[in-house]
Amino acid sequence: MSNSFQQLSSLTLVAADTADYNAIKKYDVTEATTNPTIILQAAILPQYQHHLEQSAEYGIKSASDLELAVENAMDMLVVSFGERILQVVSKKVHVQVDPRLAFDTQRSVSKALKLLKMFEDKGIDRRKVVIKLPATWEGIRAAGILEKTHGVSCNMTTMFSLVQAAACAEAGVSYLAPFVGRINMWHEENGSEFDRAGETVLKNIQNYMRKFGYKTKVMGAYFVNSEQIKAVSGCDFVTAPLSLIDALIKDKEVVDDKMDSKLPVKKLDINEDTFRFMLNEDQMATSLLSEIIRNFSADYGKLKNIVRKAILRKK
Repeated sequence: MSNSFQQLSSLTLVAADTADYNAIKKYDVTEATTNPTIILQAAILPQYQHHLEQSAEYGIKSASDLELAVENAMDMLVVSFGERILQVVSKKVHVQVDPRLAFDTQRSVSKALKLLKMFEDKGIDRRKVVIKLPATWEGIRAAGILEKTHGVSCNMTTMFSLVQAAACAEAGVSYLAPFVGRINMWHEENGSEFDRAGETVLKNIQNYMRKFGYKTKVMGAYFVNSEQIKAVSGCDFVTAPLSLIDALIKDKEVVDDKMDSKLPVKKLDINEDTFRFMLNEDQMATSLLSEIIRNFSADYGKLKNIVRKAILRKK
C-alpha cells in the first residue's frame, strides 16, 4: 500500500517549505517555498555560511554606502538560496520580497523586478521564480501589476480570509496561500469552538476559485501537523516543512479528496473600500495579517543585522 505522502501527491502538488536545499534532494517535490524566516533559519547553518559571505562581498562591490550595500546583499542572499534550490527542484522556487514593503505597492513591484533581474543575471529563467507578497490591499495591487504588466507569477502569503482570496483572484495572481495551521491556533488561543477553522477557510477559498473559474491556484501553508495537511487533500497545492513530509511518508493512512464543491459560496464584489471593511470585520484575519507581517519583518531585521556584521567584517 502506498504511503500517505504518495496518496496525497496523487491529489495535490506538494512543495517543500524550506531553503535547506541539501535536505530537499531526498524528497519527491518539484517546487520549494521560502520566506524571511526560512532564509534566516538556513543562513545561520554552518553548511550555508558561504552564501552569507558571498552575499556580503556582493553588497560591498555593489555600493559604497553601507545601508545600500546591506540591502543589495540581502537581495543577493535570497537569490543565492533560490538559485541553489532550483538545482534540486525541477519547476519553481517561491521567494518573498522585503515584508516591510507590505503597504507600499510601487516599492514592492520594484523590489520584485530587482530580484528577478538578479536571477536572470545568473542565467535563470524568470518563469521558474514565483514572487511572494503579503495579501494586503497594496500587496495585491503590486501582484496585479507584476502579473498583468510584467508576466510575473505571484504567490500571495499571509492569507486568512475569503475576501483576501477574492481580491487576489480578481488581480489575476497565480497562487495564494491560506495559513491553515495558524488560523486553527488563533481560534484555540481565543477560546473559539470553531473546529478545523483553517481547513474550512481553505476549502471555501478553493471552492470559490473553482466555482467562478479563476486561474489562481490555492496552496495550503503553515501546517502544524500532518493531520492538517491530510485534511485539505485535493486542494491545488500544499507547501510543508520537511519534517511533516517525513511524517506523511511514514504514515499509511488512506488519503482522499477532502474538497467540497457543494459548500455555499457567493461571488464577492471587491474594491478597496469593501476589501478593507470586510477584512476589518474579520477579527481573526485582521489580527493574524498584522501579526505575521510583524513576525516576517522582525526576522528580516535579524537577518539584515547578520548581513551587516558580515559586511563590516570585510571592510
